[in-house]
Amino acid sequence: MNPSTMDAIAQRVKATAPERDRVRSLVAEGRWREAEDNIVRAKAYADRTALPARNRAETIVGDTEDFQRTSFLSLGARSSRAVAYVEVNYGATSELGTGFLISEALFITNQHVIKNADAARGAQITFDRELGDDGRFKAPTTYLLDPDRFALFSMEDQLDYAVIALGERRSGSATPAELGFMPLSNTPDRHQLGMNCNIVQHPGGLPKMIAVRNNTLTARTPHTLLYETDTDNGSSGSPVLNDNWELIALHHWGQPN
Repeated sequence: MNPSTMDAIAQRVKATAPERDRVRSLVAEGRWREAEDNIVRAKAYADRTALPARNRAETIVGDTEDFQRTSFLSLGARSSRAVAYVEVNYGATSELGTGFLISEALFITNQHVIKNADAARGAQITFDRELGDDGRFKAPTTYLLDPDRFALFSMEDQLDYAVIALGERRSGSATPAELGFMPLSNTPDRHQLGMNCNIVQHPGGLPKMIAVRNNTLTARTPHTLLYETDTDNGSSGSPVLNDNWELIALHHWGQPN
């Protein structure tokens, strides 16, 4: 990542420090639903995620409410199939990252992972690169990308995305229809400050991993969400998701501390 981009990110982190401290304090007090100051967004999110009212002789333990519908697990497993390990080799340059399908024909990752159409021609993406229930590797499926059919880039100092057409399948059997995709949406009911995020990723080039819970969304700018979660080199381009496994952001950078 170039120095100007890193400086811009550092400034964004610094500027949002008071907001992040406020949200973090409310979460620690178990008042995370008060963190969102956009009333329309808070109501829209609450209307979609509220659990049925209860009046029973039971209790909530600790500062968080950790109820999840059982579909959280099956939806997460289904959504994660759209996530792929990205390898890029062109010229003297190589990059590793994560990316995911946003339709059956389009793949997205960071522009700093796939910099341009030439880099896309030297990219391979691998789906199902993960361990199965038996602790053994699943059978992966690899695809190439086809920037001649479609490619759209936003530079890393802007929105840092690369959207590229899915190309030919090189190995494996999974079809785009079987892999599924994560549609883009800008509706106000997908996230609110103080909520948990979930990230599906290939940190450090490892088999597919997930980071769930204790991943607080602490601040929002016009084009950026700031959240606290575990990522590593290779996580760039991962999908950031809410508890319904709906896409809310494209991960592109982790600021230490």
